[in-house]
Amino acid sequence: MPSETLVSSSVNADTVLVLEALSGIDQALLVVNRNHEVVFVNDRYRELFDVPPDLIRPGAAFHDLQVYLATTGEYGDGDPRDHIAVREEAMREGRNFKLDRKQPDGRYIEVAGNQLPSGGTSSRSVM
Repeated sequence: MPSETLVSSSVNADTVLVLEALSGIDQALLVVNRNHEVVFVNDRYRELFDVPPDLIRPGAAFHDLQVYLATTGEYGDGDPRDHIAVREEAMREGRNFKLDRKQPDGRYIEVAGNQLPSGGTSSRSVM
Protein backbone atom coordinates (compact mmCIF):
# COMPACT_ATOMS: atom_id res chain seq x y z
CA MET A 1 0.00 0.00 0.00
CA PRO A 2 1.35 3.46 -0.83
CA SER A 3 2.87 5.27 2.12
CA GLU A 4 1.81 8.78 3.10
CA THR A 5 -0.81 8.93 0.38
CA LEU A 6 -4.00 7.97 2.17
CA VAL A 7 -6.22 10.71 3.52
CA SER A 8 -7.83 8.34 5.98
CA SER A 9 -7.03 4.91 7.32
CA SER A 10 -10.69 3.93 6.90
CA VAL A 11 -10.71 3.25 3.17
CA ASN A 12 -12.09 0.21 1.43
CA ALA A 13 -10.09 -2.33 -0.58
CA ASP A 14 -11.08 -0.81 -3.94
CA THR A 15 -9.85 2.61 -2.85
CA VAL A 16 -6.55 1.10 -1.73
CA LEU A 17 -6.21 -0.59 -5.12
CA VAL A 18 -6.80 2.70 -6.96
CA LEU A 19 -4.28 4.51 -4.74
CA GLU A 20 -1.69 1.81 -5.36
CA ALA A 21 -2.19 2.15 -9.11
CA LEU A 22 -1.87 5.94 -8.98
CA SER A 23 1.23 5.71 -6.80
CA GLY A 24 3.00 3.61 -9.40
CA ILE A 25 2.32 5.56 -12.60
CA ASP A 26 5.20 7.28 -14.38
CA GLN A 27 3.55 10.71 -14.32
CA ALA A 28 3.88 12.92 -11.26
CA LEU A 29 0.41 13.35 -9.76
CA LEU A 30 -0.87 15.80 -7.16
CA VAL A 31 -4.52 16.06 -6.10
CA VAL A 32 -5.85 19.06 -4.18
CA ASN A 33 -9.35 19.36 -2.72
CA ARG A 34 -11.78 22.29 -3.03
CA ASN A 35 -10.24 23.81 0.11
CA HIS A 36 -6.85 23.85 -1.64
CA GLU A 37 -5.40 21.18 0.64
CA VAL A 38 -3.18 18.35 -0.57
CA VAL A 39 -5.09 15.08 -0.74
CA PHE A 40 -2.75 12.80 -2.68
CA VAL A 41 0.80 12.85 -4.04
CA ASN A 42 2.34 9.87 -5.79
CA ASP A 43 5.92 8.60 -5.64
CA ARG A 44 6.84 10.11 -9.02
CA TYR A 45 5.82 13.58 -7.80
CA ARG A 46 8.10 13.15 -4.79
CA GLU A 47 11.00 12.12 -7.05
CA LEU A 48 10.49 14.82 -9.67
CA PHE A 49 10.09 17.78 -7.32
CA ASP A 50 12.00 16.71 -4.16
CA VAL A 51 9.62 18.59 -1.86
CA PRO A 52 9.87 18.48 1.95
CA PRO A 53 7.38 15.89 3.25
CA ASP A 54 5.46 18.41 5.40
CA LEU A 55 4.43 20.33 2.26
CA ILE A 56 2.87 17.31 0.55
CA ARG A 57 1.31 15.44 3.46
CA PRO A 58 -2.49 15.05 3.30
CA GLY A 59 -4.07 18.24 4.59
CA ALA A 60 -1.10 20.49 3.81
CA ALA A 61 -1.94 23.89 2.32
CA PHE A 62 -1.43 23.91 -1.44
CA HIS A 63 -0.42 27.58 -1.24
CA ASP A 64 2.58 26.66 0.94
CA LEU A 65 3.65 24.06 -1.61
CA GLN A 66 3.36 26.63 -4.40
CA VAL A 67 5.47 29.15 -2.47
CA TYR A 68 8.16 26.51 -2.00
CA LEU A 69 8.15 25.45 -5.67
CA ALA A 70 8.13 29.06 -6.93
CA THR A 71 10.99 30.17 -4.69
CA THR A 72 13.14 27.17 -5.66
CA GLY A 73 12.77 28.07 -9.34
CA GLU A 74 10.37 25.28 -10.29
CA TYR A 75 7.94 27.80 -11.80
CA GLY A 76 10.59 29.45 -13.94
CA ASP A 77 11.96 32.97 -14.13
CA GLY A 78 10.08 35.97 -12.86
CA ASP A 79 8.39 36.94 -9.65
CA PRO A 80 7.26 33.83 -7.71
CA ARG A 81 4.14 35.73 -6.56
CA ASP A 82 3.06 36.18 -10.18
CA HIS A 83 3.45 32.46 -10.90
CA ILE A 84 1.43 31.55 -7.82
CA ALA A 85 -1.30 34.09 -8.64
CA VAL A 86 -1.78 32.63 -12.14
CA ARG A 87 -2.20 29.11 -10.77
CA GLU A 88 -4.51 30.14 -7.96
CA GLU A 89 -6.67 32.18 -10.34
CA ALA A 90 -7.06 29.16 -12.64
CA MET A 91 -8.15 27.06 -9.65
CA ARG A 92 -10.64 29.69 -8.41
CA GLU A 93 -12.15 30.05 -11.88
CA GLY A 94 -12.27 26.30 -12.48
CA ARG A 95 -10.04 26.47 -15.57
CA ASN A 96 -7.80 23.68 -16.79
CA PHE A 97 -4.26 24.64 -17.73
CA LYS A 98 -1.20 23.23 -19.47
CA LEU A 99 2.36 24.56 -19.19
CA ASP A 100 5.65 23.53 -20.72
CA ARG A 101 8.58 24.62 -18.63
CA LYS A 102 12.21 24.11 -17.82
CA GLN A 103 13.14 22.94 -14.34
CA PRO A 104 16.11 24.47 -12.49
CA ASP A 105 18.22 21.40 -13.36
CA GLY A 106 17.59 21.90 -17.11
CA ARG A 107 14.97 19.16 -17.61
CA TYR A 108 11.81 20.08 -19.51
CA ILE A 109 8.43 19.01 -18.19
CA GLU A 110 4.80 19.45 -19.12
CA VAL A 111 2.41 20.32 -16.31
CA ALA A 112 -1.35 19.98 -16.76
CA GLY A 113 -3.96 20.97 -14.20
CA ASN A 114 -7.50 19.63 -14.48
CA GLN A 115 -10.46 20.81 -12.45
CA LEU A 116 -12.42 17.98 -10.85
CA PRO A 117 -16.22 17.83 -10.56
CA SER A 118 -15.88 17.83 -6.75
CA GLY A 119 -14.20 21.24 -6.88
CA GLY A 120 -10.68 19.95 -6.43
CA THR A 121 -7.80 19.95 -8.89
CA SER A 122 -5.47 17.27 -10.20
CA SER A 123 -2.10 18.21 -11.57
CA ARG A 124 0.10 15.86 -13.56
CA SER A 125 3.64 16.40 -14.72
CA VAL A 126 5.59 14.43 -17.33
CA MET A 127 9.08 14.75 -18.69
